[in-house]
Amino acid sequence: MQSDNTLPINQRRNYNNAFDGIYKIIKNETWTHLWRGCGPTVFRATLITSTQLPIYDTVKIYLNKVTSFRPELVTFISSLASAAASSLVTSPVDVVKTRMMKMKDGVYKSSLDCVLKTIKVEGVLGLYKGLFPTFLRLAPHNIILWQTMELVSSLLRKYKV
Repeated sequence: MQSDNTLPINQRRNYNNAFDGIYKIIKNETWTHLWRGCGPTVFRATLITSTQLPIYDTVKIYLNKVTSFRPELVTFISSLASAAASSLVTSPVDVVKTRMMKMKDGVYKSSLDCVLKTIKVEGVLGLYKGLFPTFLRLAPHNIILWQTMELVSSLLRKYKV
């Protein structure tokens, strides 16, 4: 629904709301199309979490060893590093996920087919379209996430909860 207005007018689906979209997909296509792009979405969620956590901890430990930065600054820098790494790792998955969700029948046979066709037509950098906007979205999220986690953790330690 979000990207419908990016399609040419004759290809737009014009869903009124989520329920209308579900109904029209089942009626006009097939119920399996409701799950189009689900695999890359789950894969992306796995990648982002398995990248954010270790990068944040590794950078935080390193900065605490080699600098005398205040804890808030260490958390901020570690959060940005976590966002940058997550953006780099997940960008190809985002590209594939978006293309799989937007495709009309027959464009790609699978996620792997989408990757191979993208590399063939656009080169490897085609998998990194939208990298900077992804970072701009993840950076504030990570900063808030990790600052909040550190604050809550310190409060729990302080009050021995």
